[in-house]
Amino acid sequence: MQRLTLIIVAMVVTAIRAPVVAQTALGPVVVTGSAGGDGAGATYTGEDVRAEIGALWDVTRAFAGGPGVVGTSDRTSNLSVRGGDPTENLVRVDGIDIPSIGHMAWQGETGGVVSMLSPGAIGAATFYTGSFPARFGGRMSSVLDIHLRDGTRAGPRGSADLSPAGITGIIEGPLRAGRGSWIASYRTGVLDIASGLAADSPATMVVPSYWDAHAKAVYELSPSERVSAFVLRGVSDLAIGHSGADVHDAFTSAKRVAGATWTRVFGDGARARVLLSDVRAEYDAVAWQPPIREAAYTNSSTEARKGAEAAVDLVLSPSTTLNLGGRWDRVTLDHDIAYRPWRVFSENAARLLWLGRQDIDITRTGHILMAYAEVSTKPASRLTVDWGVRASRLTLTDGAGIDPRFAATYDLGDRARWRFAVGRYRQSPSPLELTLHEANARLRDSRSTHVLTGVVRQWSGGVSLAAEAYVKAYRGLLTLVEEGAKRPSGELANTRERLSRGLEFEVRVRRPRGHVMGVVSASRATARVEPGAPTYADDFDYRLAATVSGSRELGGAWRVGAKWVFVGGRPYTEYAVRDTGVGAYEIVLGSAPHNGARYPSYRRLDIQVARDVAWASRDVRVFVEVRNALNRHNVYARRFDPTRGAFYPVHHLPRLLFVGVTASVPGR
Repeated sequence: MQRLTLIIVAMVVTAIRAPVVAQTALGPVVVTGSAGGDGAGATYTGEDVRAEIGALWDVTRAFAGGPGVVGTSDRTSNLSVRGGDPTENLVRVDGIDIPSIGHMAWQGETGGVVSMLSPGAIGAATFYTGSFPARFGGRMSSVLDIHLRDGTRAGPRGSADLSPAGITGIIEGPLRAGRGSWIASYRTGVLDIASGLAADSPATMVVPSYWDAHAKAVYELSPSERVSAFVLRGVSDLAIGHSGADVHDAFTSAKRVAGATWTRVFGDGARARVLLSDVRAEYDAVAWQPPIREAAYTNSSTEARKGAEAAVDLVLSPSTTLNLGGRWDRVTLDHDIAYRPWRVFSENAARLLWLGRQDIDITRTGHILMAYAEVSTKPASRLTVDWGVRASRLTLTDGAGIDPRFAATYDLGDRARWRFAVGRYRQSPSPLELTLHEANARLRDSRSTHVLTGVVRQWSGGVSLAAEAYVKAYRGLLTLVEEGAKRPSGELANTRERLSRGLEFEVRVRRPRGHVMGVVSASRATARVEPGAPTYADDFDYRLAATVSGSRELGGAWRVGAKWVFVGGRPYTEYAVRDTGVGAYEIVLGSAPHNGARYPSYRRLDIQVARDVAWASRDVRVFVEVRNALNRHNVYARRFDPTRGAFYPVHHLPRLLFVGVTASVPGR
């Protein structure tokens, strides 16, 4: 009998379901046309994140499996969007761009193991998978736009939960008779309790731990003026012990995001806002490769960004709106990084990297300047046209550019809509990439162009169908110089190109007692190391992905749900191995076609059963969720054993069973 890994999670939640005092309306001036005209995908509330099967209460994982979105590994929340690299995804919290929302995300990487935001802190999260508006920038693939929840204005409240993501406590309440509110949360992880359950080898023990906290306050100075402020902090620690070794790998990161926003509405036709932000990330890491006594990698780094943004929204006529905004950021990099030549598997790059010896001790300061304009107009009763342009400059590299964007949405009747969009996007080198080599200061911005068209059709009875085709062309992507040589330097060049194209279909059926959703994405992503060179399958060329999910109320307060995920095998390079003659083996770089082989396809079935009951005047939900119910040994990478001269597979998570309870106290 296959082993059943069991994690029991007893969740006791005091949810807030009390009536809330009506807040003064500060309705946003919408400049993105009709619903869906701005390229936005699904929008989830915190409760939606909790209910998403297989998401482990993580806001980023909740969007995996949507049209064109693939989770690259069960072990992280990294997402590949329409063939893009996970580093190309932008994350925003209450209007502030942050490098990563995840705990234990490596420097320069996105995703992480679990989000730093508990679902109870999230008001709404919207995911843009392509051709996003000009107000978003700095990334080439997608935008995860998160808005923190305001606290209740009905009276002090408290809640707590124990979930797969950790133990959380939340308190909140009103300010000055309902003119404002406050909310604060604290969460500590429980992954260290279950460490080792999914280890690849009994010789390795992984002990992750983390905590995060957030606070937010809002206050209405007048019926038309409001101020808000928030702070988010998370600390992660990861220790990896090797059997028979007296050293262990360790990684610690601390992230802080703080922001304050002033908003003023001027009549019915204008709104102004000013945003101040402070973002800071600290990294401290050491990695060993026994039996060598010299550390393979050490890192003590700080990356900080302080800035201010101002924007104004104007209603020029009943059919035309205008958005204008500008931003300035001061960026500081303090990197103390050293490593000897070593090979490492990059989760973001999804492949083996070989880095040369480096000894970096550098502090640099630069500035980011940005401005954007958006216009939305209706030249005809059924047609909405959105124009946008974004200008940006990074003084650390002198990278600058102007990126236009355009979208048109046409109503094909009361229940159908067609959309066409095209836009250009750019991304500057990450702080880590800038300091890997002195020549990297001359790097240019990478660029991508999105072209897409699609239709959405709704029928009576809660049935909808969406179909979209897209092409994404990338230029100037970064690649390591001399990666296959004997002495790689860490120097990067803007030579790589990528072309991603695909078709996506989504069907939703909603009924009073349940729903069913089906998503199919067919795509192809090819790349070449420089213009004119032969093409090869890119690192995230999955070809085919499909998700089917649904839930149904069975009566007697019972509810059952399931999700099935299929993802085509990701390509990899099947290197040859040679004996060094000194009792060890090494990989022969350049010995096989790049990405000439593929891992087996990924398949996962998740099942959830829940029941609502009334107990002691409380609403109680009992649920059981089985993740990877068929216990498939899905492979996401290979590791090389230099002592045996062989590769062995690294698997995604095995079968996991979660048992839990949620309870809420009704409002007075």
